[in-house]
Amino acid sequence: MFSIPGDPMMDKYAWHEPQWRVVRERMHLLPQAMLIVANRGTGKLGFASRLAGHLLCEADAQLRPCQDCKSCSMKDSGHHPDLHLLTTEAANETAVSFLGDHVQRYCADDRPKKGTKSKPSSIINVEQVRSVSRALQMTSARGGNRVCLVTPADALNINAANALLKILEEPFPGTYFILLTSQLHTLPPTVRSRCSVLNLQNPSLADSTSWLENGGEIDSNLARSLLTCGFGPLEVQQMFNSGSPDKLASFATELADVVGRGEASDLIASRLMEIGPRLGLRLIQQQLVRGLRISVGCEEPNDRLARVLRIGLGRDGCHRLYTKIGRYLHWPRGAVDERLFLEDIAWRLARSGAEGD
Repeated sequence: MFSIPGDPMMDKYAWHEPQWRVVRERMHLLPQAMLIVANRGTGKLGFASRLAGHLLCEADAQLRPCQDCKSCSMKDSGHHPDLHLLTTEAANETAVSFLGDHVQRYCADDRPKKGTKSKPSSIINVEQVRSVSRALQMTSARGGNRVCLVTPADALNINAANALLKILEEPFPGTYFILLTSQLHTLPPTVRSRCSVLNLQNPSLADSTSWLENGGEIDSNLARSLLTCGFGPLEVQQMFNSGSPDKLASFATELADVVGRGEASDLIASRLMEIGPRLGLRLIQQQLVRGLRISVGCEEPNDRLARVLRIGLGRDGCHRLYTKIGRYLHWPRGAVDERLFLEDIAWRLARSGAEGD
């Protein structure tokens, strides 16, 4: 279900319906550049794809997207000539694959020569933006609107962001830009200022669990544990599809047992490598936020790892570690020595004694 091109379920999530109705009613006022913000794994790309379908649909306004006209058929089958997608190789291999051939048109052409191994690129480069800019200067293939999706927008490097800014300052007639991000603060202020921001509603725990249960056989208790850790329902679904959700859930329990124990540093680093550094670090980062929220009374103190991190690191320590992890997650893959970075994080977690406030 997660990666089938044209699957209409990828466009619709119950928790987005109230906002979709509002956007649809105000479609005649839609700005040419919109920045959609939502947590990871909550379906913001599905919302954007649905919006793109409405803008490209050739039926009467009240029926859009009709899922029946030639334009809708081309979009859902993954090869609409007026739908342009800027994304990364890393994202291409996961959540955006349901958009079919659209993901291939502007793929970064910077891979090493054949025979060498490399990790998928996690940035959108300036050549991709220049390519889409040239394409948008051409006449619309279907004679209607053109839509450019940029996901994740925070993957734009500085040169790509500057190139996109030039287009956003003077957008081509009949062209709509839809940028998506889970990290609004990482986008250049100049790009943010050119877009109207739409903050999507995040699903409740009940909505997420219900959606996952309707999607297939899952362990509901394990799913709720991962959702409670801060992961979105689409991310949790991917974890179940990959067959390793229990490793990440058990990591939270294990980490709560060893925070502050100096001899556990190597164990923490090894476990992070085993479950996937970025997932593990995001779990830690989310629990750091919860620990800080507990300290100011914004959240119930019922999450053990969050409490342990808050007590073990102190408020300032939580802030510093959150920032350090955030920088790493935003860097392109391979930009730093991953093992060395994880060992540093593990050492900070394993230091004995609380820093206090």
